[in-house]
Amino acid sequence: MIQILLSLVVPPLAVALFCRAWGCAAPIFVFWITGIVGIAYGLNGGPTVGTQVNLYVVILGLILWAISSVWAILTLVGNRRAEHGQEVDGSGPAHTYPDVDESDPMDEIRRVR
Repeated sequence: MIQILLSLVVPPLAVALFCRAWGCAAPIFVFWITGIVGIAYGLNGGPTVGTQVNLYVVILGLILWAISSVWAILTLVGNRRAEHGQEVDGSGPAHTYPDVDESDPMDEIRRVR
């Protein structure tokens, strides 16, 4: 429960704390911080610099925040599946074996020398 709540409020922190996925936390941080800046910029008038709230910019900021939250939740779910040994992507077996009629690429390189 705390993981989902944290991923809705501060998505990069949730991914960094619970998944240790630092490489995934960085782009989530970019989307999240851009959403926050967009919301603040829209509340201050946006590109029109008027006294009214620019709803288009605020909505864009909320969309970016939602994208970062969904991304963080999917990362948490994928990490949980990987910890329990379930196949994450469902792409089939992890090992592939060459066919009998395939030649070894190193043999072809040795023949050229």
